[in-house]
Parts: sequence; structure tokens; C-alpha cells
Amino acid sequence: MRRAGHGRRVILLGETTMRTVLCLGVLAMIASVAAAENRNQSGSGGGGFFDPNKKYDTKTAIPPVDVSASQKAFADLTAAEADLKKAQSAMNLALEKAKRQFLEGGEFKAAQAELAAAEKELAAIRAEVIEALAKDPLYEAAAQTKREAEIRKEKTSADEGATAAERTAAAKALMEAAGAVSKLEQKATANEPRFAAAQERVMAAGKRIAELKSAMEASAKSDSNWQQARTEADDAQRRIADTKTRLAQARAQESQLIALRNQRVYEQQKAIEASRKKK
Repeated sequence: MRRAGHGRRVILLGETTMRTVLCLGVLAMIASVAAAENRNQSGSGGGGFFDPNKKYDTKTAIPPVDVSASQKAFADLTAAEADLKKAQSAMNLALEKAKRQFLEGGEFKAAQAELAAAEKELAAIRAEVIEALAKDPLYEAAAQTKREAEIRKEKTSADEGATAAERTAAAKALMEAAGAVSKLEQKATANEPRFAAAQERVMAAGKRIAELKSAMEASAKSDSNWQQARTEADDAQRRIADTKTRLAQARAQESQLIALRNQRVYEQQKAIEASRKKK
């Protein structure tokens, strides 16, 4: 009785082992097919794609999924992105050409010279005002307070043992002292008519340069080369948007077909193994 029981256990173990081996074999085949399918989807190797001229025997072979739609969409997307880059480069070249001509033009150089002269005049007038203000006792006291605050700030920053509160207090004291000096200087320059006139001259010169730059950009964008490049850039952007949508749709559809194909492969392998088992 013991020997008979032992024999049945051996038989059961043998059947279990055989089923395990068969399952592992099926899984290995599926993994191999999936790996080949992945290579097909990425386009590597140049082979394994669906051939419409080939007659497949569905009893023994399942054709790969046709991924030409996503491949075509990806190629179109790459081409559109390259065209966009090329068009944008052409637009930039047109702007750079217009900018060089603008900077070398006499009108812009005259505007630059006027701005430089106005700024120089403004600085000279301010220096005169501050020099006169330095004799004012109130200003002298404010300037001295600022110098002391600067020294305190430097010492506190260099002192590794200084606390955060001490550093904050030193920075605040310097900010307040500098503000007091600046307030006195602003009041003094505001009372000088020549300073206000020089400020207006600087602002007018700056405005003129801004107007010239704006005119330069408008002129560049009216250039036929720039307009052609802009049209090509707009067209490329539309193509990019369209092909991205087409690519996403193709990949989604192909993914579904690949999943169905893998299921068919699995079922086919199961049928083959079952047939072998019967033999």
C-alpha cells in the first residue's frame, strides 16, 4: 500500500512538472514575440513588418501589426519640425540684417549721440548740485551717519560671532541712512531748473531711439524674405499640430491591434501545445 501511494505521488509530481514546463514554454514564446513586436514598432532592423503582398497562413503564422501609419506620422512630424526650425532661422536672419542696417544708419547714430550728450549734461548738473549741497550742515550730518552705518555693516558682516539680529540691525541702519541722504539729494536736484530740463532731454532722446527701433522691426517684417519665412513657419506649426494628433491616434490604434495579436499568439501557442500533448 505504501509503495502504491508513493507511485501515485510520483505520477502527480511528474504531471505537475510537465504542466509547469509547458506554461514556461508558452510564456517564453510570448515574451519572444513581444520583444520582436517592440523591435518592429521602433523600426529597427528593417524587417518583420506587415507585407501586404505576402500571403500568411493564419493556421501556422500570425502577421505582425501594420505600424506604417504611426511611422509615416512620425516621419511627417520630424519633417515639419525641421521646416519650422529652418523658417524661424530665416526670420531671424532677416531681422539681423535689418538691425545691422539700422545700427549703421546715420539717423540712429545721431539719436545715440544725442542721448549720450543729454546724459553727460544731466550728470554734470547733478554733480554741481551735490557739491553745493555738501556744504549744508543737515546734509553733512546725514552723509556722516551713512558713512558710519557703512562701517558698522562691514564690521558686522566680517564678524563671524555676530548674531542674526545684529546683522539685520546693521543692514537696516544703513538702508535708513542711505535713504535720508538720497531724499536730500532728490530735493536739491528738484529745485534746480537745469536738472529738470536735462532730464527731459534724456527722456526725449531715449524715446527717439525706441521709436527708431520700432520702425526698424516694422520695416524688417515688411521685407518679402521675412514674410515668406513667416508663412512657412505658420504652415510648419499647423503641420506639427496635425501630425501630433495623427501620430497619437495611430499609436493608440496600433497598441490595441498589438494587444489583440498577442492574445492570438498566446491562444495559438496553447493550441499547439495541446495538440502536442495529445500525441
